[in-house]
Order: sequence, then structure tokens, then C-alpha cells
Amino acid sequence: AYTATLKDVPSIDEAQSGELLVEKIAALNPDLVVGDDWADPAKQRVPYDKLSKIAPTALFAWEQAAGNWPALATQTADAVNKTAELAVLKAKYAARASSIKTSDADLFARTRWDIIDCGQDSGDLYSKASSHGHVRTEAGVPLNAGKTQTSGYQQYSLERFDLLKSTDVIVTTTASLP
Repeated sequence: AYTATLKDVPSIDEAQSGELLVEKIAALNPDLVVGDDWADPAKQRVPYDKLSKIAPTALFAWEQAAGNWPALATQTADAVNKTAELAVLKAKYAARASSIKTSDADLFARTRWDIIDCGQDSGDLYSKASSHGHVRTEAGVPLNAGKTQTSGYQQYSLERFDLLKSTDVIVTTTASLP
């Protein structure tokens, strides 16, 4: 959806590894660097010390499966002085979620849903703690197998996907299916 809008925005990471290219960031002469990194210090990869030498830098904790995206949006809006604009977006989001919850209440009452991604050997089952699940559950979508998970997603071998046998609707992407 954003390809055309972002076509002229320079890439600042290595496509294959995701490694930030600090030199490219510096060449942009930013007034502010805003980003996220893993909440878990053992997984953190963003070179804050190098970035903060380029410009003031605000890094926010990214949790597994981006389940904390509302907090990231708020922190980012605060960092760039766009809290009023975010409030408008939040209101639209809440209204849309409420509308879906109301209009599709009958469907949600009679169906069980789950969200998955798969590879050749394993798959991820998402919970309401993921960005995927958060958006859907706020709109009233009832998760089934993923409803009791506390982490954003849980990885299972494909043989274990029998836990979806009582799920009526599986949300995924065609690229994800082996």
C-alpha cells in the first residue's frame, strides 16, 4: 500500500540482513532519528551510540510480534510533536473497530478464528498480544487456539497445527503457506 508513496525514500538498511547502514543515515543529515529495537537487551541490534552522534535519537522498545504498537505510535508522536494528529487517528481507529465489532457481532458469535504464519517446517500462532491479534480482537474477532497465549506468537511444528482443528477461520497470507 505504501510502495508508491515511499519509492523515493532512501533505504537505510541492508535488505538481506536488516543491518542499519549508519553512513546512509548520517548522509541524510537528520534533525532527529526515531526508531525501535528489541525490548530484550540480548536481541538489541540498533547502534544507539553511533546514531546519537548523528542527531538526537529516540529508540523505543519493540516487543515480540509488535504487540505494543499503540505505545510505539504514542512515543513516536510525542517525539515528533504530532500528538494531536495521533489522537485523530486513534479516534478513527477506535470508531472503525467498534463499527466492525457491532456489524459483525453475529459472525463473531458463531465462528472461531486464528492467525498463523508458516514456513516449511514450523508455523507461528498469533495471540491478542501480537499486532495482528490486537487489531482483530479490538474489532471483536474471537481468537480460538491463540486466545490463551500470553506471548505475541508461539512457534509450533506443523504437526502440532492440529490445535487449529476447531478453528473455523484461519487468517494468513498465501506467501506463508508451505
